[in-house]
Amino acid sequence: MKRILAIPGSLRLGSYNRRLLLEIAKALRGRAEVEIFDLHPIPMYNQDIDVDGGPEVVRDLKRRVVEADAVIFATPEYNGSVPGVLKNAIDWLSRPAGQSVLRNKPVAILGASTGRGATQRAQEHLRFVLSRIGARVFESAQVQMSGAGERFAEDGSLVDEVAQELRAFTDGVLSWLEDEELAQAG
Repeated sequence: MKRILAIPGSLRLGSYNRRLLLEIAKALRGRAEVEIFDLHPIPMYNQDIDVDGGPEVVRDLKRRVVEADAVIFATPEYNGSVPGVLKNAIDWLSRPAGQSVLRNKPVAILGASTGRGATQRAQEHLRFVLSRIGARVFESAQVQMSGAGERFAEDGSLVDEVAQELRAFTDGVLSWLEDEELAQAG
């Protein structure tokens, strides 16, 4: 069974992006093991404390990335870009220079926002950053949820066509991982 590390790019308790990842975990139940890692405890990147892999919580995150078959990032869009907390985590994961744990790691991106523009710019910026550090970014399906406040029921489940998009996204990611595995074996 595939292991997927899911990282919400928001610290907010009621984060729509965390909710998306919970829906992904439900959609993949029985087909993949999904672990959600919250970024609350990750300190701001500082080269002065980046000794021996950084603080324990950073080493733990790096270990989880290494152990995962893929990483899914769920990003909101803040001021037309990636939230600082998510970019900060990626900065930690990319260090030391040339030794990024995301290098050659399959990654997928999706996002939710209350605005009309969804998360298009944030996803573009995140895709660029992840590609720049050598991650293999899934491109075949996208989920860019706008109006997120109206898209979830009280129980946290999705209420409209986004549920279908999410199923297509999760199916696509699993298929991509299987194809990658076959290509490496062959």
